[in-house]
Amino acid sequence: MEGLKQFKNPEQVANYLQRSGWACSRATVYRHVKGGHLQKNEAGTFDLPAVEAYAVGFLKPDKFGKAKELGELQRRKLEATVLKSEAHAKLLDQKARRESGQLILRSEFERALTWRALILKRDLIQFAFSEAPKIIEFTEGNLEKIPDLVFLMKEKFELFLHRYSNPDISGEAPAEDP
Repeated sequence: MEGLKQFKNPEQVANYLQRSGWACSRATVYRHVKGGHLQKNEAGTFDLPAVEAYAVGFLKPDKFGKAKELGELQRRKLEATVLKSEAHAKLLDQKARRESGQLILRSEFERALTWRALILKRDLIQFAFSEAPKIIEFTEGNLEKIPDLVFLMKEKFELFLHRYSNPDISGEAPAEDP
């Protein structure tokens, strides 16, 4: 086969594979030749296709992906390994942050949010019942007093929202419906 790259000895094979991005040493290639994983052709040399097939079957790529042509299965295996390592690192990071108090459990967050929403709802309902007569009295049926009414209601709503945003409301019972 003329034009086909040939390697005279395992040392040349090892040098070629290292330049191509495979993790191997001369000793590894010599050991694999002796073990029958890489065989010489009839001319006593190593053919490039046989060397590349040997690399895909018996070697690991150096630093994930420098090898020019990985088999699909080996490429997918490397991607899975990297994804698994990244997921594990993320899990360890979250665990450390939770243990150091930087994260809270979702259930605790949802419970606090539900409690605050209940307080806001109760305050708004109580406002509607308790302030309705005052609103009627305040405006005296006069449409010109609507801006003053809006200002009054805005102040009350800000008070409710301030109470709602208070982080220490967990022990405070919401007001009952009138």
